[in-house]
Amino acid sequence: MESGDQETNVKDDDSLANSTEDGGSVKVNTSDKLLQDKNKKTPNVSAPSMSLHNAESLPLRERLAIARHVCTPSRVEGLVVPICTKLGNLCHKLEDSVRSLDSLHEKKATRIQVVQIQARDRIVDNFKLLVGDLQDEILLLEDVLKVGLISLNEQIIERLLAVVIYPILLQPLLLYSKGFHAQSRRAANESSSSVNTTTDSSSLNSAGVPAIFSNPFSVESLLNSLERSGLMGDDDDVNTTTSSSKQSDDSDAALESAPAKTALFGLTAMFQFISNQPLLRLIVTALFHPLSPESKGGRMIRTKPDVAFMRADGKAHVRVEPKVILGSNLGDMFDLQAREAYNFGRLTGDELEEGTTPQAEIERSDEPPKMGDETCVFVLSPALAEILVGEHSGTRPNPYREVILSALAGTNGMTALHAVAVMAISAIVSPIEGGFASDVIFGVGVAIDDDTPDADGDTPIEVDTKSNGKKKRFRTKMFKKGDTSKMIPEGKSEENSGTNSQTGPSFVDEVVGALISSVISATMTSAGVWSMQYDRIAGHALLAIVMDNGFAMKRSLKLLEQRRHQSASFLSQLPLHIDKSRQSLETKVDLIMDQIFHDPLCKLETSVVEHVIQPGKNYRKDNDNFFLPVALQVSLDDLCHHLISNSAPEKNGDPPEDEILRSSANSAVAHIQLDALFSLLEGVSRSDQSAAYKELHQKLNCDSDSNDDDVSRSFFAPLSTSLRSALVDEDITESDSESNKITKPQHGTVLTLVGKEAFPCVCEVSSEGAHLFSDMGSSVVADGVKWQSLYLVFLGSFLILVEPDQGGPKDGRIISSCRLSCLTVEKDVILEENNASPARRLLLLHKSLDPLAPGIFHVDDFSQSAYEPYVGIDFTNSSLDLWFENEKSASGAFQQLIVKINKIRSKRGSRLRQFLAQENMLRDSDLFGN
Repeated sequence: MESGDQETNVKDDDSLANSTEDGGSVKVNTSDKLLQDKNKKTPNVSAPSMSLHNAESLPLRERLAIARHVCTPSRVEGLVVPICTKLGNLCHKLEDSVRSLDSLHEKKATRIQVVQIQARDRIVDNFKLLVGDLQDEILLLEDVLKVGLISLNEQIIERLLAVVIYPILLQPLLLYSKGFHAQSRRAANESSSSVNTTTDSSSLNSAGVPAIFSNPFSVESLLNSLERSGLMGDDDDVNTTTSSSKQSDDSDAALESAPAKTALFGLTAMFQFISNQPLLRLIVTALFHPLSPESKGGRMIRTKPDVAFMRADGKAHVRVEPKVILGSNLGDMFDLQAREAYNFGRLTGDELEEGTTPQAEIERSDEPPKMGDETCVFVLSPALAEILVGEHSGTRPNPYREVILSALAGTNGMTALHAVAVMAISAIVSPIEGGFASDVIFGVGVAIDDDTPDADGDTPIEVDTKSNGKKKRFRTKMFKKGDTSKMIPEGKSEENSGTNSQTGPSFVDEVVGALISSVISATMTSAGVWSMQYDRIAGHALLAIVMDNGFAMKRSLKLLEQRRHQSASFLSQLPLHIDKSRQSLETKVDLIMDQIFHDPLCKLETSVVEHVIQPGKNYRKDNDNFFLPVALQVSLDDLCHHLISNSAPEKNGDPPEDEILRSSANSAVAHIQLDALFSLLEGVSRSDQSAAYKELHQKLNCDSDSNDDDVSRSFFAPLSTSLRSALVDEDITESDSESNKITKPQHGTVLTLVGKEAFPCVCEVSSEGAHLFSDMGSSVVADGVKWQSLYLVFLGSFLILVEPDQGGPKDGRIISSCRLSCLTVEKDVILEENNASPARRLLLLHKSLDPLAPGIFHVDDFSQSAYEPYVGIDFTNSSLDLWFENEKSASGAFQQLIVKINKIRSKRGSRLRQFLAQENMLRDSDLFGN
């Protein structure tokens, strides 16, 4: 609040005549008439082109006159009504455009005709134009709010709440939820007369697939949080469970989601471009606070515009925003760290009789302003401001909170809104300063009353929880001016605060459960296998919210740990689903696991391992810190891209076998991102005062408007040490016994060939590798190319190339060696028609973290990700052509290479499977244990 015990609002100009001329900052264009005092001569006074507080020659009386002129309600109406009307019209047009995009999304499975593509292009172009117009109008509103006059902003906020926020951006969410519940009840009534048989889902899902291949994140894992919060539906409604997920999706398809999507889009745009903290705080309160103003019986406050206030020291000042006040001698009028907003006439206004409702004020808001009535009317804003500071008289459970959390969790028929809701909450939590957003979302200051004795400042209240008239008691805390303390429910320690399983839902658990179900989820692919996805935008929202609440961070860690174990267990069993024979050797299943992590199956033909990066400009093999992007601050372009891309025609996919492997690789990437997010939160929870924590907190709350690049809007987190070792360790041997391990053979060492299978071959000798050979007598020159005789030999987990030793045919001198786990081999298939030579070629491809290519291999390139100031894992790619005498000798070497390579890769895959299987050790009963 901008005025308190030591501040007095001033309504009379004459009372300021002798006041000290210290004022606030008001960016208002003035005329010469207003700047001249009729009774005094003020020489050399011109219209200031800057803030009023910098115009030292302008008397306070004149500054006050300017402020009163600007804040006159009739003039404010003339300024704000066109903006609100334009915003409403644009939202309605956007709704039609989103509806058209959704209709294209429903038809994209059909054959795409040229006419349909052209129609889609027109719809997309129109959508982009509307988004640009909406952005311009919001920026205009932002400029008006930045004038800085608090009285002006109070009136603007009241008008916005009545005309835009509630009817256009909040009410569609509630209508969509009510539509789903009504549809569910009708469906339940229609099916009640028929006999409905169910199948035991413990062993088979609806597709007849074994339960181990069902959704890795079934909703049963969230029951501890979602059921208690009411997000799983009431007793008289249809609960959204695994067995009824299809019914929920069908219900979504039948409902009109365009108004709700447009509402979320509008909220995202508001928080992207508006910086006025009181307005943003009231919107967050209206959307997320556990309590909401009553829809009936609200009070109305009438007051004259309060344009000035008098401090205890006798100095008068124009009421302006603190950010435009220069110098600290005036003090802040709006504390970013306290739970405060504007007064909205609550200190000086006259409270009218009860019975005037917010809805009535919304209806009367379209009436033309009466020029003779120069009083401000506040209905919605003071009610929200009182909830904000803990004055909860005349409240009810917030219906919008349940809707938005259901959309985040994808329950209660909200799957159609899920992705848009995730982006909206990420945009909402970023610009709110002082950790206020997490306080409201987690219900700090509100707890389910457990009948303990009232404490000082605590107010027990009763509110309706359902339409059947049942009451529930809440205990609230009144936050005084400057109070930033957190409320701990009576009889509970800080460790156990935020939950009360005996009396009702935990506000923390319901939010954390909904967010984490958005961070990591799973969908069924067309190939019939579940694929996990990690949502970096949801990761940003989770981090930004829990960073300011230690208890919420601990709850998040518990649920994230369970999710990590679930995803690890799912990944460890994926090869069993890919191997359709079910009768193959264990080594084949392990080989599939290695292919998932190390073959180029992800986007841009990269492997799972190549998603890992390191800090710094150059990769260092001795650096154990490996990072992944886990959070992305949303931009309005991201939301536009989502709405547009859903309407794009589907492209022909890969064959089922390739699609299964690709989706499995994507699941592996999601798992290691989840592991990194967990490691980050775990580290921050142990050192919340460290420089790393402060840097993270600052980055999570940065202004995304100035960070358009995807990388600069991302945040990276370290992998856990155990997963890092399992993921990038190339030291794989045929035996786990230390005594049987073979060290890497060194160049120039003499190796006996007796008892070893050696394949004779030749390779081209380049000028760079000529120094590696010592026996030039075994080389020949043909057509200007020097060829060297070699033997291809296997030694443990290494491939070795040796030249014949001068000492005899039983020995060879090592020229080059490399790990079999880093090799792939290709064989010539198509031969030139005019090639009469029987010689055949094998191409050896080597990819390793070692910056040096093995021996005579030729370096091709360095694959590196660009994530400045991070650098991708620097894989060295090299190759070597080996020529064999004929098809038979080449095929023999090729088959042996394949066997040896697969054996070593199976060993590495087995290590990965064992590591993932060991991760699944968390008991569900301990998830939310107190």
